[in-house]
Amino acid sequence: MENLSRKLEKAIKHLAFKATPGEIGYHILVLVGENGKIRHVRILKGLVISLILVQILLFCAAAYVFYAGMKHAGENSALRNTLEISQKNYLAMRDEKDLLTARLVLAESMVKVGGGTYKAVPEVDTSEKPGGLQTEPASRGPVKVSIDNLKVFHESKTNALNIQFDLKNAGTDVQYVTGYAFVILKENNTDQNSWLCVPNVPLVSKRPSEINKGRRFSISKFKQVFLTTSIKSSPQRFKAATVFVFSINGELILEKDFPVEIQTGGT
Repeated sequence: MENLSRKLEKAIKHLAFKATPGEIGYHILVLVGENGKIRHVRILKGLVISLILVQILLFCAAAYVFYAGMKHAGENSALRNTLEISQKNYLAMRDEKDLLTARLVLAESMVKVGGGTYKAVPEVDTSEKPGGLQTEPASRGPVKVSIDNLKVFHESKTNALNIQFDLKNAGTDVQYVTGYAFVILKENNTDQNSWLCVPNVPLVSKRPSEINKGRRFSISKFKQVFLTTSIKSSPQRFKAATVFVFSINGELILEKDFPVEIQTGGT
């Protein structure tokens, strides 16, 4: 035991007189075995610092990869929403084109006769039944529509606010319904100055005033209506929406309130 103490003391004195850790750039770890032998192990400070720096760099790289992945995921979600809205806009425009084509064909059925007057080509009477029996045409009922599935999307990257809803012809007769639609987004039901009307027109008595500037539509049974506007402030303040549907003559057909939950996409 005394020999072990002497050896340890001698080793410590030898290292103390030789140099200090700060001078040689490394630490020396003294290990004493069971048989009393003393071993010196050098611990390089540079190696330890390098390992720490590598771990820090790996952590930073992992954080950056995670952030970039979340960013791209948000952008992809916004692009998918924009693509879906564009496809629905295309379908709506195609329906309108078909309707206009049908009207054009009907207009071309007018043939010019005599001194500049026009006469319509007689239509085939499909109401006639075998045996010469005919039924009287059904009277047209009042114009009725219904609205469902109101959704509001906010593209924060472009500050665009996209609104869509399902518009259905709820009348008893098969007839075309043509008119204008508006959506008013509301923060509350009292402060009219905080409301946002889409399309943007002045409000009179809490209703759109310039009806012919609304979103024009023409349906026979069902159609998805899309409206778009730009907004600089946060749209999350809007908690409710009111949809107005007017006839082509400006008469109010429907006014319906909806709760609103803004869906945000983009970064």
